[in-house]
Amino acid sequence: MRRVVDMQSMATSQLLDHETAIMFRQLKAGYWRQVWLRLAATAGERPIALYGAGKHTIKFLRFTADINPSPKVLAILDDSPSRDSIAGVPVLRPDQLDPNDVALVLVSSDWIEAKLTVRAQVWADGKVPVERLYDGMPLQPMHEYDHAGSVLEIKPDGRRVTVDEFGRSRSTLPRKCRDCQPPSAIPPVNDRRIWAMRTPDYEVGVLQVTREIDEIFQPYQIYPGDRHRPNIDLREEDFTTHREPGLITKSTRISVIGSCFASNFRNWLIENDYNFCQFEDGPFADTGSLRTGPLFNTGSVRQLVEWAHFGFDAAEPVWNVRGRLCDPYRKFISWPTERDMHAEREAHFKAVRAMVAETDVLILTLGLSEVWRSRIDKRCFYLLPPPGVLDPARHEHALQSPEECLADLERFYAIIRERNPSLRLVTTLSPVPLMATYFDRHAVVSDSVSKATLRTALHWFCQNHPEVIYFPSYEMVRRNPDWPYQPDNRHVKAVPVVERIMSTFMANYGKPATNQIHERTHRDAGRMAQHPA
Repeated sequence: MRRVVDMQSMATSQLLDHETAIMFRQLKAGYWRQVWLRLAATAGERPIALYGAGKHTIKFLRFTADINPSPKVLAILDDSPSRDSIAGVPVLRPDQLDPNDVALVLVSSDWIEAKLTVRAQVWADGKVPVERLYDGMPLQPMHEYDHAGSVLEIKPDGRRVTVDEFGRSRSTLPRKCRDCQPPSAIPPVNDRRIWAMRTPDYEVGVLQVTREIDEIFQPYQIYPGDRHRPNIDLREEDFTTHREPGLITKSTRISVIGSCFASNFRNWLIENDYNFCQFEDGPFADTGSLRTGPLFNTGSVRQLVEWAHFGFDAAEPVWNVRGRLCDPYRKFISWPTERDMHAEREAHFKAVRAMVAETDVLILTLGLSEVWRSRIDKRCFYLLPPPGVLDPARHEHALQSPEECLADLERFYAIIRERNPSLRLVTTLSPVPLMATYFDRHAVVSDSVSKATLRTALHWFCQNHPEVIYFPSYEMVRRNPDWPYQPDNRHVKAVPVVERIMSTFMANYGKPATNQIHERTHRDAGRMAQHPA
């Protein structure tokens, strides 16, 4: 007799032998039948309930469907139902069924029977008996064989005998087909034909190794809505992991720089009477604390603090557009004369130094990694050089790599921490997509690459500096099940999206008394402890 086991046939390559597998299958099948007949006699005319609505219950009810007499199953109880019914039996939460309505409750689970038994006993409250299906049985080998798939045996006459997970056997005659013939007996279809040889002289199988997921992960580490964290509304989910209540109070000196999304933080802080620091006024000073306009990329942020503290050294200091001197590195800033240019730049860099020195918490929002820059010194322009200025010999369009973005952030942070060691940096990624891409591809695709690049750089930057905070504005918008954007498909709705972002931000980093998000996470953890894998 030859014995082979297919890829799903055995729980482990170290099982005793084929006869042992069949023995445990048949043991389990016979045991299920005995338990079912005993429960029918015990319950009599009264119905029973099952506790647990997982895969085990599906198989158990399918197997017991043909047993007669059978007890009537009134309901299947589950702490977190993922289906309405199984085999025509309704699935209910424990609070939807009165224990007095049934004669007993049978715990239907294999790997977590002990845990479900405790919950069933809490629900029964001593009013009805709680039965354990596997009480006193050799659980480990029974469950391993049960989850292993079908055990296959090839008889000397070529018959294939398969024993399923219920211990039931099925015999089939050998099949004569093209693919069963040796390769030499079949002419190849073409030169690329590949043969898969089936050799019956080895055993191979699958061993399922499982652990309770609530013993491994915190609730926030499991993707919301998974069966381990069901019924999660992403509009209410807090994506923040590392909280620091009390970091920001009404007296904390807060500054904001970065992309256009930074203005949402600025405006909210001002409207709610926080100590927002405005170091410059004038054109495009309404984006943040400085007269920079939006600073979309890491290169612009880095060169801003480098020039302010070590001197302006750009290879391309100015553009001449329609008779005015224009700043290549700030949005639409221009001067009528060189005297005005030098005076304004000196005042601007002085304001940058003041912001770094006097700020308690600096919020930095990044937006793009697709840049236009100088070929000479790689300094990043605000955007595309205007007509009449753009010169392919001096200007280049590029996508910054994550490594380049990370180097910019490291240099930026080293400078501000040297000048103000107590400054706390909060980083975030703008959820606003780019307006247009200069690459020959769809703007949505370019936006995905651009955001992924920045998000990767921010991840490793925060890993390098645990004191730096990453706040998930980007994730809160992009994972919102409702459409979060205004009709332009780019700018975020003030209500309710920006309001939710700011309320979540202050709940995690504002006064401890307002930290409702933290309390909700504890409630989530408690609910998860009641609904494990």
